[in-house]
Amino acid sequence: MKRTFVISDIHGHQDAFFDLLKQVNFTDDDFLYILGDVIDRGPDGISLLRSIMRQPNMYLLLGNHELIMLEVFGVLGKVSDSEELLEMWVQNGGALTYHSFLKLSLPEQQELLDFLEDCPLYEQITLEQGEFLLVHAGIRPLPGLHWEDQLNAQTPRDLLEIRKEFLQSPLTEFPLTIVHGHTPTLMYPRISALSPATRGISIEPNRIGIDCGAAMNAQLGLYCLTDGSCYYVDIPKVES
Repeated sequence: MKRTFVISDIHGHQDAFFDLLKQVNFTDDDFLYILGDVIDRGPDGISLLRSIMRQPNMYLLLGNHELIMLEVFGVLGKVSDSEELLEMWVQNGGALTYHSFLKLSLPEQQELLDFLEDCPLYEQITLEQGEFLLVHAGIRPLPGLHWEDQLNAQTPRDLLEIRKEFLQSPLTEFPLTIVHGHTPTLMYPRISALSPATRGISIEPNRIGIDCGAAMNAQLGLYCLTDGSCYYVDIPKVES
């Protein structure tokens, strides 16, 4: 049976990613949607991106960390003139990604940038289990608009960076189940009383949060849309 999985916010933890695939016996018959933020903070973001881009049954959506990488490396071989932007990326966990990218040959850099530029901001899929909107962060609720008009009105920043407005909304006018990352589920109580705290994947009637805090050295989670199963790998803490 073909299975459909989703994962998000791997943040350079390549070993944990492949450990999860082994845990579920991921095969060529399965399909994996990756909802952005493969890179930054962890050690192996560039290596993992290059592996993902060669897998026919893996599909990457853009995350806010990939977006800032594209903004910094807007032109092949020329770092953005904005030192402020580069500094912001480095302070937000991009140092290892930045230096790893610069070690690639120019053709390899171009191949990777081309791949990222082609990554969509969201994906709508229909399975036997229902209709899903896959997106990195969420959507900005726009009450009164038809759900398709709401989706068309989103900006890239909404889809890649939103937190509070999305998590605080009951989403009563949006018929698709929104599967998202970006905000670690451990942080939910600080943001919204509607979303309960959990150490793992958060499953609500109209929203599934799959960022389990790999960037915080907590867990990396993998969710199976086909049967609702959750899988986890702990992220080892790095001794300072």
